[in-house]
Amino acid sequence: MGVLATPGLDYMPRNALRTAKNRALLEERIGAVPARIGFGLVTFNRKLRLPLVELLGPLQKPFRIAQSWNLYRDGPKRMRKMEIQIDDQAVFRLGDPELDWLRGPLSNRKMRPVMESTARSTESRNWRGFARFVIDRAREDYPQAQSVALIFKVGDFPGEQLEETHRVVATAPGWEAHQQ
Repeated sequence: MGVLATPGLDYMPRNALRTAKNRALLEERIGAVPARIGFGLVTFNRKLRLPLVELLGPLQKPFRIAQSWNLYRDGPKRMRKMEIQIDDQAVFRLGDPELDWLRGPLSNRKMRPVMESTARSTESRNWRGFARFVIDRAREDYPQAQSVALIFKVGDFPGEQLEETHRVVATAPGWEAHQQ
């Protein structure tokens, strides 16, 4: 646990603080005592922890003990959002508390990966099933609807400027979903 499950040390480069110049800069920036603690962590990481991680790493997969911390130390680089429109009126937008139709089912931990893979690529294996789920729910909740569109957008973090990448549209009377 102390070797494999240390997410803060995973981001530390192997060659961190090797030169006297780098050590002196750190000492100048944060002070002598915190810098010496940092030197100790770097030395522990490079000389003891990383060789053990390399040795124990292959055992993680068969025993299913790999740690997946998913920490964003710098924030995500790209933002992906999905919007659902019924008759050209937005009813759901990921992360928007005012457009929250289907928020419950779409925030389910088993549904999120399906939505994410569909948002990432038009080649997603499950875009048809995901679209069918949304379209069926839209037809139940909005019986007068004539069209349903799932619109996928992407942009750099923090996501204020997003561009549409693709969409899935279904219209009455056939309600067959098509990518555009």
